[in-house]
Amino acid sequence: MSLSLWAFACTAVAVSVLYVWSKCAAGAATPVIRGDVLLVFAHPDDEAMFFAPLLNTLRRLNIRFHFLCLSSGNAAGLGRIREKELDASGKFYGAASVRVIDDQAMQDGMNVDWDPAVVARYVRQALDICGTIRTVITFDERGVSGHPNHIAVFNGVRHLKATSPPGILYLGLKSGSFISKYSGLLSLLPFVVGWRTPSKEPKNFTCIISPEDALSSFKGMQRHASQFVWFRYLFVWFSSFGVLNEFLSL
Repeated sequence: MSLSLWAFACTAVAVSVLYVWSKCAAGAATPVIRGDVLLVFAHPDDEAMFFAPLLNTLRRLNIRFHFLCLSSGNAAGLGRIREKELDASGKFYGAASVRVIDDQAMQDGMNVDWDPAVVARYVRQALDICGTIRTVITFDERGVSGHPNHIAVFNGVRHLKATSPPGILYLGLKSGSFISKYSGLLSLLPFVVGWRTPSKEPKNFTCIISPEDALSSFKGMQRHASQFVWFRYLFVWFSSFGVLNEFLSL
């Protein structure tokens, strides 16, 4: 086969993949979301590292969302800097509000225990402040990376759900296996070739990043300059969370 034919074939395949990818991204979002969305996480930069497909989907659907970060990420003494970085990230993604909690009971650290009741109290305050929130999204029970602060956020949100009246939808980001977490763009392959379809369960939600927003996680992390060291570059490039989010009812 001549070079020109190879070039044509490669271009045709690339265009086809991008077309199917765009269709998957457009069709993945289901109408499970209610009202405004409260995204609850543990540290400034969690939103860019783990939730970029969700944030781009919500923005595309014109659904208002709010950030509640339960620590300033002050483990290295950079809490004030990281708060400003999260504000910049919130502006980039289009968050309606950004709130950072700096409570001595919930400091950043691998060996710091967070009381679920304290986490639940701050989430409840956020719901009271913004009365239009009807969906709360956070980590699942494995906290994606296994970070104890992430898991504590999940436990606190579950505590709130168990002690609150119905009416709010609670969703957790599916952690997945080690291989699935670090498969990058390959995590989209089952959807692109039709082996899998986005969940249609009433309380589940799948977000696939669109080709034009494929660098969203990277661009969001650029707002977190104090944290964007070499190993986080690797995480952003190889993590599936930059291209695909799957949420399950808590």
